Amino acid sequence: MENSADIIITVLNESRNIRELLESLLSQTLPCHIIVVDGGSTDGTQKIVQAFSDRGVTLYSQKCGRGEGRNIGVRISKADFVLFTDGDAVPDRSWAECMVKNLQDHDLVCGKTITRGKKSIASLDRVKIF
Repeated sequence: MENSADIIITVLNESRNIRELLESLLSQTLPCHIIVVDGGSTDGTQKIVQAFSDRGVTLYSQKCGRGEGRNIGVRISKADFVLFTDGDAVPDRSWAECMVKNLQDHDLVCGKTITRGKKSIASLDRVKIF
């Protein structure tokens, strides 16, 4: 499929957030295959992800860190484009479509992050990407 995209998520103990993330990814304007690489969760994350298996979500479990997990996801991917997000994110409905559109003209695309939640985290400076 031309312009197909896989979304790779690396997680570890994200049971509080993973359901909302998966629901947001499954409602994207560009349908994508979702690959969740779990680094050894012990809080029920894997069970939640498995409940989405019939909706195009693949769970791969291997004790690993975030970088290694992303590499595992890339090896599994069969899509034209690979998108990454984290287990506590909630992408905008058109996120995948916008990323793929921009990746057609660029080698790397980064999206804007809007932090919500704990004030201590929200007040941290973010790295600006140009």
